[in-house]
Order: sequence, then structure tokens, then C-alpha cells
Amino acid sequence: LEAYIGNAAIIKEARKLFGSKISLEHVSQMARNNNVKAIKFWGMVGEKLGLALSGVVNLLNLDAIVLGGGVACAGKVLFESVKQTISLRAMSVQAKRIRVFKAKLGVNAGIIGAGYLVKERLAKGNRFNNFRQFSLLGSVLAFIFLSANLIFAEENKESPMIINGDN
Repeated sequence: LEAYIGNAAIIKEARKLFGSKISLEHVSQMARNNNVKAIKFWGMVGEKLGLALSGVVNLLNLDAIVLGGGVACAGKVLFESVKQTISLRAMSVQAKRIRVFKAKLGVNAGIIGAGYLVKERLAKGNRFNNFRQFSLLGSVLAFIFLSANLIFAEENKESPMIINGDN
């Protein structure tokens, strides 16, 4: 999945279209300024992400997906494309009930998760046996933090991005 729609793959595509010095933040800003090429780019990224997530939605029968990190900062054009692709590709029952949220922690979720993991392990007097163990546990904890963002979004009554058109 990382090779297909991960950050490195997205940057590689962006640099093919916009030049070698472009950043994803700049492409996002261009899309917010109604640059047609940037809007199409984020739509394509959202379609790829939605396609990958459709299989996950079908397999796990999820209630919600929380997207975080720098890519989620692309904004509405990305989320709309993800929603549309999931609604077309996922099984109809799952597609109607799945909600897609932007993580409140955004690009900092992984860092916060890793920091929390270190704090907890050290507070218990545990040590990491190797970097791989630290990295894996940090990734799992970051995922949990991203999932927890859904709770915060609902508690704060923020509008989720709902796939079935209720939004």
C-alpha cells in the first residue's frame, strides 16, 4: 500500500507533473487557489486512496475511517475523491454507513504516538530491546491515536465527511 499510495509515491507523481522542487504542501495550496492541474492531481490521489480503502471497508465492515498526516491537509478535493471512490467501489451496505474524518492531530499523530509510547514504557521501567520493536509499537500506537481522533471529532460535534451524501 505504501508503494502504491504512500507519501513517497505521491511526491514522485507530484514532481512528474509540477517539477522536481515541488512540495505536497505547495500542491495543496495550489489546489486551494483553484489550480486545475493541482485539483486533478489531488483527485487522482483521492481516487487511489479510496480504491485501497474500499477493500479495507469491505473486509472489516468499518464504521469510520480517520485520515491523517500531511496528505489529509490536501483538503476537500482529496476527501471528496476518497468518498466518491469508496461509494462506487465498496459494497453498498458498507459504502452507505462508512464515515471519513480528518484526524485532529494531523501531521503530528505519529510523533505524538511515538512520544507517548516512550513515556509509557519508561514510566513502567521497561526498555526497548531494539529500534524495530520501538518503531512497530510506535506505529500501532499512532494508529490508535488517529482512531481516537474520531471520538474527539464526534464529541466536538464536528461534521464528519459522510459518504452517503448526508453531508
